[in-house]
Amino acid sequence: MISLYSHWLINYYLRIWKKSIIFNKIILYRYTQQFSIFPVELINLINIYYIYYKIEDKSVMIACGNNHTLAVIDDIIYSCGNNEFGQLGLENDIKELNKFTPLKTFPPLFIKSISCGESHSIVLTKDIIWSCGENFHGQLGLGDNAHRYCFTSNKIIPTPKKVFCAESSTFVLTENSLLCCGYNKFGQLGLDTDKNYSTFVPTLTFIDASKIILVAPGPRHTIVLTTQGLWGSGSNFDNQLGIPEVKGSYKFIENKLVSNGISVACGSQHSLLLTKDGLFGCGNNYGYQLGDKDRKYIRTFTKIKFFEDLESNILSITCGYTYSMVLTTYGLWASGKFRTESIKYHDSLYGFTPIDLSYLNPGPENNIIKLINGYQHNFLITNDYIFSSGSNSSGELGQGYKDSDLVGFKTTKRKFRPITFDK
Repeated sequence: MISLYSHWLINYYLRIWKKSIIFNKIILYRYTQQFSIFPVELINLINIYYIYYKIEDKSVMIACGNNHTLAVIDDIIYSCGNNEFGQLGLENDIKELNKFTPLKTFPPLFIKSISCGESHSIVLTKDIIWSCGENFHGQLGLGDNAHRYCFTSNKIIPTPKKVFCAESSTFVLTENSLLCCGYNKFGQLGLDTDKNYSTFVPTLTFIDASKIILVAPGPRHTIVLTTQGLWGSGSNFDNQLGIPEVKGSYKFIENKLVSNGISVACGSQHSLLLTKDGLFGCGNNYGYQLGDKDRKYIRTFTKIKFFEDLESNILSITCGYTYSMVLTTYGLWASGKFRTESIKYHDSLYGFTPIDLSYLNPGPENNIIKLINGYQHNFLITNDYIFSSGSNSSGELGQGYKDSDLVGFKTTKRKFRPITFDK
């Protein structure tokens, strides 16, 4: 067993040699072998501590699908969860993994962006888009509908910058355009048709790509935030576009009712919008995902009064399938319905409720940097650790086990727990 003194000791040396570790981890390994002052067990902790310090350098990316997860740390890709369609990129027939596993076959490239759909995964490197997983609707952008069980390169995309995946579609923002492919039954690709596309085609062509801030694709609708305004396409049956005069649109239309946008997020049938004037929501509220206890539908982006006193303290907004989460400088808040693969297991928060994170000790030394949501699972990235919580039916939390009963935050079982990554 490792003593507290040993933990202090390795922290001490890690801080001294931090730059050396980042560029050459083997230096620390050699010191642990050279000096007997280090317990033997500390050698096994080197990778873990190395990962934690890389978090502080903000080189961590995590993306959540329906029941799988991708992570990138120090340009190494890890994956866990369901692998039915090859979405983990493992090049084998393993059906699921409950622990983050490195993709040793992926080439050593600088990774710009990652994103996950329901059962597909996309990775952007300097000038290539890589895709794997389910491809029923052409969401991999490879020109066909065949699934891919390892990451397959697509060199057609020029200068990709960031990728955004919906349930069965994909958007890639480049220096010159916004490209899309995949499922389009409701017009969510904004191409003025309901035809699916298996190759990447440009959309929102009347907007300069340099003006695009964020793309938020939901299963049936897409909202794009630009410096020139807010644009939406796809289904508006539940008012998730926040444009009351239409039930849907096959092309992007401007939402002239809002302005000064900062960030946007889309769930299954609801949307959140953070502006300089506060936090707004619209769409389906049957599961209280918008935090309103009185209305089942909210037709236009309406200010969420609960956060009026916290507007300047909101750090990020995210949407799960039927819930919303808001990270502020005062803590984490959630509202809506949380469920697992089995509908009978569910839990609801009827209005925005503070999530107890006191057991994480998130003080100044361990500030929360980012919140990432999947359909029903979540990750918190802090200065020193990565935590996961939520549905774990296929091991998508990467905690070394799976459990189909992890549901809403009112249950004591749903707590954020730290995870580690093996080299």
